Amino acid sequence: MGSPASMGMTWASAFLHDATHVDRKGLDLVAGLVAGVVIIVPLLAGEGVGSISAGVFATLGALNLLMAIAARPPVARFPPLAAAALSNAAALALGTIIGTTGWVEVPLVALGIGIILISAGWAGFDSIGLVSAVMLAVGVGIPGGSGPEALERLVLALLGGFWAILALAMARPLLLRHGYLGSSEEVQRPTASPQPSAPVPVPVSHAHVRYAILVAGTTGIGLAISLALGLPRDYWVMLTILVSLRASIATTFSASFLRIGGTIGGAAIALGFTMFIVNPWILGALLFVFAMALFATRWVNYGIYTLFLTPFVILLLNLAYPGAWQLAFVRVFDTVLGGGLAVTVATLWWLRDRVEHTGPPISARSGQGPPEDRLPKAGHLRSARAP
Repeated sequence: MGSPASMGMTWASAFLHDATHVDRKGLDLVAGLVAGVVIIVPLLAGEGVGSISAGVFATLGALNLLMAIAARPPVARFPPLAAAALSNAAALALGTIIGTTGWVEVPLVALGIGIILISAGWAGFDSIGLVSAVMLAVGVGIPGGSGPEALERLVLALLGGFWAILALAMARPLLLRHGYLGSSEEVQRPTASPQPSAPVPVPVSHAHVRYAILVAGTTGIGLAISLALGLPRDYWVMLTILVSLRASIATTFSASFLRIGGTIGGAAIALGFTMFIVNPWILGALLFVFAMALFATRWVNYGIYTLFLTPFVILLLNLAYPGAWQLAFVRVFDTVLGGGLAVTVATLWWLRDRVEHTGPPISARSGQGPPEDRLPKAGHLRSARAP
């Protein structure tokens, strides 16, 4: 695998490529417009019935359904879409209940995420598993958890998820016409036999299980540190670990630092809006713009994508918790903490494997390790794995 010095150059080269590479062909304004409409409707409905917080949770259901699809377009058929909506809502509700258990939530979160990632890998739905793990973390970290609240969040996330499915069904001809479902490597890659309509259960490799356990354990550590520090949004630390800790150390490095850079820039943008704007209709309009931008640029550059994702998330939470402009600073700190943990664990595990001469889960090169981290080309970071 080469010396640590040469591997440092590999990581630096991968990061430089990922930071500067802009895939203009990945820009999809139509997909962004559709996503913006899908996301804004639940918010408008919530505002219309006088419960913007309900609209926020329904929006989370719709948003994460779109994230799962964008990560793997072949699942864009009703059965896997319905499975994604159900698993996302169930994970959010389960996380809400776990979040009421105090320090016991640390092992429960690690166990839950490990089970989700391993089960999703067995079923062939790695991307859906990742998004469900994110929803579990979100449920744990959002304030106000209780049994009745968990049930309410379950229903709202389901409504949001199935609204997204309905909207995508109506927009499917338009998306197909503009090649949205062909923007993924999984779709474009030629195969000797036709692609199945949906992934089928496959044996889960030992490396995949080790990788899932590593991610789950690191997420638990991140939660424990967050609880010890009293961080108000500990799920941002967990979320950063989930989407940054990859099976390749090079892509872990790139994902972590690009996410940190994009978060700092996006938080600065969000801070300017949240300090001076409290009108929910204006915030809703800004959310529509950022939702369009983040889905339109999803395949362009990961740093740019994160630059739009951060203000979207902060403005969304500002609707539920008005005047919380300080969330911009919290988001930056949590992202730096989570990204630092991801890089540290990936480096330590890579060094351990070098000493013991074992195989993945953390490999030195892009494209090795569990199947969900195989890249189209070395050094090219796919934003598809990053809700």
